[in-house]
Amino acid sequence: DRFLRSVAEAHTQGVPVNWANLPGPDGERIELPTYAFERQRHWLTSKPRGGPGLTEAGLHSAEHPLLGAAVPVPATDGLLLTGRLALDSHPWLADHRILGAVLVPGTALLEVAAHAARLTGAGGVAELTLESPLIVPDEGAVEVQVLVEQPDGDGWRPLSIHSRAGDAPDDAPWHRHARGFLAADTDIPPPTAPPLDLSAATWPPPGATPVLIDDLYERLAGIEFHYGDGFRGLRAAWRHGQDLFVDVQLPTAYAAEADSFGMHPALLDSALHALGLGTFADEENNGGRLPFSWRDVVLHRPGTDRLRVRISPAEEPDTVSLTATDVTGAPVLSAGSLVLRPVSPEHIRTASHTASRSTDGLLRRIEWPVRPRPSTSASSGRTVVLGDDLPGWPTADRLPALAEPEEGRSVWDVLPDPAPENVVLVCATDSAAPDGDVSEAARAAVVRMLGLVQGWIGDDRLADSRLVLVTRGAVEAVPGEGVTDLAYAAVWGLVRSAQSEHPGQFVLLDIDDTDIAPELLRAALATGDDQLAVRGGSLHSPTLTAVPTDTSAKASANASTVELGVER
Repeated sequence: DRFLRSVAEAHTQGVPVNWANLPGPDGERIELPTYAFERQRHWLTSKPRGGPGLTEAGLHSAEHPLLGAAVPVPATDGLLLTGRLALDSHPWLADHRILGAVLVPGTALLEVAAHAARLTGAGGVAELTLESPLIVPDEGAVEVQVLVEQPDGDGWRPLSIHSRAGDAPDDAPWHRHARGFLAADTDIPPPTAPPLDLSAATWPPPGATPVLIDDLYERLAGIEFHYGDGFRGLRAAWRHGQDLFVDVQLPTAYAAEADSFGMHPALLDSALHALGLGTFADEENNGGRLPFSWRDVVLHRPGTDRLRVRISPAEEPDTVSLTATDVTGAPVLSAGSLVLRPVSPEHIRTASHTASRSTDGLLRRIEWPVRPRPSTSASSGRTVVLGDDLPGWPTADRLPALAEPEEGRSVWDVLPDPAPENVVLVCATDSAAPDGDVSEAARAAVVRMLGLVQGWIGDDRLADSRLVLVTRGAVEAVPGEGVTDLAYAAVWGLVRSAQSEHPGQFVLLDIDDTDIAPELLRAALATGDDQLAVRGGSLHSPTLTAVPTDTSAKASANASTVELGVER
């Protein structure tokens, strides 16, 4: 070896070498293959931090590839799970690039929630709502925390998932990406789809029609949904009535990891790609929708690398249920419902700034993420409705409409004794006065509401009751929908002031064009929140979120002016 190295060094310095005199067999030139290279990854994967250092620090291993440590919280009977996500430790995440960013798939957040359920003895994930994208930067890492709180009286545990940049200072804020509930062992209902044999002997199901998937990933790439090899596990798809049946399998390079997951996120995500086929596709977004909210998810058997999945549409729009089995037909996973939503470039940009610490910690704006519903058995006490504005409400809890104050009647005059815990008043939509004067309509609505609020506060008999004011279109809970009732938008401002001075006595609830179902109204009241909106059957609550810094702003050469990158 030393001789050959010396000859090579001499050759690089210009000394002529007769290579034919070197000992050894002669080599043969071969042609390069005519087929495309397979692009197999051969990266060295760094292991997640953990090991003996955890024990020395008084911590326990979370025993999961996406998580490092598990920290019991004895004061609240809770559990804190921590982890670190980076492309050097989890290279398969790079195969999930959405709108130009490496987006942690919603199935990965579901996976860590399901793992938290196993660690705490819960029966499954009752609900998990994804509030904002979790982005992994191309360079660096993100720290992740999963907080499981103490169980309520029904055994349900609130859960939330947070992150911040891996190089953030210790006092840097955490950004919440998802929240939900873990259910007690017996609270997850079985799937509602009719049974169908998915065993090997009947696969694909009798009468199912094959669905072509050849150009699926090309179409998804056209809308900047780029799935690499790790997420291309969709092998075949069939349609049977309105249902889709899909066969998915982890690529060979990742199959060995299946045993370390409850459900490998890439495997379940591959099954969801079938939602871009046929009747499940969204024409406006060309199938470009992502998981938004999961309900009633149970993992029956962990560690599989191949699934047969049945996807059934639900009555609600953009909602499906899932049942997954192994190749023998044994249950692996079931999800009572999955709601899908389009993802916008703005959401990805905001999340990318958060992951790279591009927020200055000062600018905030109000957003309305979906709020998980409380447990089904949660109660907020008796609720009565004034008037006939909410169809479907029980007659026994429906009272006469509230008269105008000048007629000499107060709220108490129409209420039973003792007063119920919640009194619901649907506010009339009258944004425009007869002469079209919106400002006059707003003034009149505020004056009427001021009298009602003052009367409520001044009546000691109502001290333990809540006045629930239902408006329609008074806030913009979904980006782009606008405010359609300007008069009661002003009323919201008035009542917010009353809420700050008299907490617990007033609730603002804004609904969309559809009437709110009684069970959804009860769920809204059971949250305990004082400001809520209902859109498409989901609850939304206002929260302050960081506004990304515009990194395009720059100082000019003479430092006397500043370009803000604003188009004129």
